[in-house]
Amino acid sequence: MTYVGKDVCWFFDLGGDHPLRLKSLTDLKSLCAFKKTSAYVSHFDKDHIQFFKQTDHFIPLNEIYFSHLDPETQLGKNLLKYFEGKGTKIAILKAGDETHSQNASLKCLWPRFPLRKDENSKSLVFLFENSHRRILLTGDLPSKVENLFEAPRVDVLKVAHHGSQGSTSEIFLSHLKPKTCIVSVGRHNKYRHPRKELLERLKKAQCSPLRTDELGTIQLNF
Repeated sequence: MTYVGKDVCWFFDLGGDHPLRLKSLTDLKSLCAFKKTSAYVSHFDKDHIQFFKQTDHFIPLNEIYFSHLDPETQLGKNLLKYFEGKGTKIAILKAGDETHSQNASLKCLWPRFPLRKDENSKSLVFLFENSHRRILLTGDLPSKVENLFEAPRVDVLKVAHHGSQGSTSEIFLSHLKPKTCIVSVGRHNKYRHPRKELLERLKKAQCSPLRTDELGTIQLNF
C-alpha cells in the first residue's frame, strides 16, 4: 500500500509475486517529489520486503520503520544493511506510537513488547485515519493475537496474510465492521489464497472483498 498525501508519501509492505512496474515507480516519483517519504515494514517475510530497495532507487526513502531489527533471513539482513549503509533513519515502532501529516494520521496498534516468537505475530498493525476514512493495515497477523489489542470500527480492512484461513477471524470482523475488505494476493499462488473459509467469513460480515489477483492495483481516492 502507498499513501500519497499533501506533504508525505507513506509506503507499506512492498513485495509480491511480480516486479514493480516502471511506470508505477515513475508516476510515484513525480507524485512524491519534495515530500517526506517514510517506509513501514510490517515484518521480514520476503513477500513484504523485497521491493523496498528498488523503490528507494527511484524514490529515496527518508526513514524506514520496523517492529524489530533482528531478521532471521539473509534477505532481511541485507535490507537492513542496505539502509544502514545509506544513512536512512531506521527505527522500531510499538503499540501507541503515532505519526501525523497535514491531513492524516497513522497509529500503531501492535506489537506490544515482549515480542512473540513467530514472525507473523510481530507484524506491525496500523490504523490509518483522515477526515473521510479509517483503514486498518494488518500485515500477516494471525488470528491468535487479534484479540490482544483494541481496534475501532473501520471503513476499510486490509485483510491479513493474503486471505489465509488462520487470519481475520469472525470475531475480529464483528468488532471492526469494515465495509470494504482488500485482499492483497498474487494470482494462482501456491497457497491457494484467499482461502474459501476466509471469503465466507467476509461474506457473512457483509464486507465487500476487493482482490488484487482479480483487479490488479487497487486505488482508493478520498
